Amino acid sequence: MTNYGPTVFDTDMFIHRLSMDELVKSAAIDVFKQNKPSAICSFSLLELKGNYIQDLILLRKKIYASDSLAQAAAKISIAGQRKAMLMLLKLIDNLGGYDFPVKPWGKAKNYLVTVLDGQISVSWQIFHSFVDSILDDLNCTRAKEPPNDDSGEWRASIPKCNEKNTDCKIVAFMNTYTKDLQTLLDFLNTLTPTELKEGDELYKIKNFIKTTLDNSSFPWGDYRCRSVGDLLIGLQSKIGSKLISSNKKEHFYLSKGLNYRFVEFPVANIRSK
Repeated sequence: MTNYGPTVFDTDMFIHRLSMDELVKSAAIDVFKQNKPSAICSFSLLELKGNYIQDLILLRKKIYASDSLAQAAAKISIAGQRKAMLMLLKLIDNLGGYDFPVKPWGKAKNYLVTVLDGQISVSWQIFHSFVDSILDDLNCTRAKEPPNDDSGEWRASIPKCNEKNTDCKIVAFMNTYTKDLQTLLDFLNTLTPTELKEGDELYKIKNFIKTTLDNSSFPWGDYRCRSVGDLLIGLQSKIGSKLISSNKKEHFYLSKGLNYRFVEFPVANIRSK
C-alpha cells in the first residue's frame, strides 16, 4: 500500500546540505527541493544538536583558547578523527579558503569567534527551516532543548535521560510497533555474521528489540536511545512516503524488516562526477 505522507530526511541529509563539497551540497539541496512535503524526525534534531552543533561549539572553544592558527589546528587535531575533520573543514571554510589573513591572530580569532557565534545561533532554526514539518510522535524532551548562550559560553548539552528530567513517549511509541519489532527481529535473525557484526548498530538494535519484546517495555534512560537512533528514525519514517539517507549500512536492512521505503543519497557517486 502506498503511503502518501511526507518525505522524511535522515539526519545526515541536513549536514550534506551544509557540506563544503559543492557537488554534495548542490545535490542535497536539489533532493530537498524535489521532495515535498518534507519532514524531519524529532530524534534527528537531537542527533544534529549532539553532533553538528556541539562540534561548532567545540571548534569555537579551541579557537578562543589558541594563541595562533597553528595552535588552534593542533588542538583540533586531537579531538578525534571525525570531529577533527569536521572542525578543520569548518575552520578553512570560515577563513574563506586559504587567502584569509591569519596575522595578526588576535584579529583573525575575533572574526572567527564572531562567525561561529552566528552559525551556532542560527543553526537550530536553519535545521527546522529545511523541511515542512517535524515528526514528533516520540515527544522527545532532548530534541526540544535548543542550544543556548550562557553568558558568552555556548551550551548544547544532552543530559542523561531519567524520570526527573524527561517527559517523552518512547515507551508508548515502541508499544504501538510491537508486531513490527517482532517482524524486524525475525528478519535480523536471518542475516549472516558478515551482515550483522557484533558491536555494529544493527547488532545493538537486534538486542534492544529482544529486550523490549521480552520485557514489554523499551529500555530507555541514560543515552540508550542514541545508540539505536536509526531504529527510531526508521520507525518514525513508516508514516512517511519514504526516507532519504546516505546511511545505507543500516537503513538497507531496517527498511526491509520494518517495511518503509528507503532511497539512498549516493554520496560516493556524486563526488565521482
